[in-house]
Amino acid sequence: MPDTTAARAALALASASEDPQVLRHSLRSFYFGSLIGATLGVAFDPQTLFVACTLHDLGLAPDHATPHARFEIDGANAARATLIAGGASAEDARRAWDAVTLHAIYGIAKFKEPEVRLASAGIITDVGAVFAKMLDPGAVRDVLATFSRKGFNDAFVAVLTDYTKRKPDTVGGSFFEDIAVKTIHGYRIGSFSDEMAVGDAFAALGYAI
Repeated sequence: MPDTTAARAALALASASEDPQVLRHSLRSFYFGSLIGATLGVAFDPQTLFVACTLHDLGLAPDHATPHARFEIDGANAARATLIAGGASAEDARRAWDAVTLHAIYGIAKFKEPEVRLASAGIITDVGAVFAKMLDPGAVRDVLATFSRKGFNDAFVAVLTDYTKRKPDTVGGSFFEDIAVKTIHGYRIGSFSDEMAVGDAFAALGYAI
């Protein structure tokens, strides 16, 4: 990890609040993102990538979750504040904020700055081995040996389930909805086509269209 004030602060913050499995996931994500960057020859700022990856799931922790913001926003705000407090530039802090908010949407993140792209790539690689085949197998084994994945899937789903039950109003349109349908009685995924078929929203409010 980068030997900087912001990086140490991010690790301390995550270590104090996150489930150990989530913490290891976050750290593996940084190393996978770094390996992907090296493999592709993409230059990036290690501190910005580390803080973004380390804190990308911080908003799942109850003591860092605001009442009604999505977990990505809570984590992004923490990442930005951590970098600013550590003396990083406003631009680096902005990139970290974007990296956290977009980490689960690689289809958008891949068109952004290197730190945003690599954070998402590293995170989805740790969750589903998305880019693992492009990486040196020895390097992958080293990451997995240092930060064990054993039991990760079940533990991660448990953390996501707890979050979904605490903040169901923040999961619409996200991968959390699958968990919400299975764990929250009466939860229904909204249908855009059904909403459009009901009639014009402005007409329903009495406006002439």
